[in-house]
Amino acid sequence: STMVSMTRYQDLSAVHADMTALGDHKIEQLRVVSTFNQAQLAIGGSLTVPTAQYVDTLVERGRTFIRLWQIQAGPGGARQVTVRVRPQVDDARTPAQLDFNTLIQIQTPE
Repeated sequence: STMVSMTRYQDLSAVHADMTALGDHKIEQLRVVSTFNQAQLAIGGSLTVPTAQYVDTLVERGRTFIRLWQIQAGPGGARQVTVRVRPQVDDARTPAQLDFNTLIQIQTPE
């Protein structure tokens, strides 16, 4: 039983790491793209309902994940960005979802 528990814990840790990488990657992607195309940071999206241009699906190590992101107005003209990563199939070896939050400053042309 110890071996089964250990294997389950390792699986959970690996999936958690994958989900964290996917969330961080999306935030970094939005941050980089926003310097060239501010439309990528248009206010909108949802963390519960897939919304066009605010959702994608990715496969990592044989598991399929859904990323949803929501962009809201933040302080000083910044954007409050929340990215939710959730597995397409819920099982005991996968966290239900992980949320990642950040502020992204809008670059204004000089």
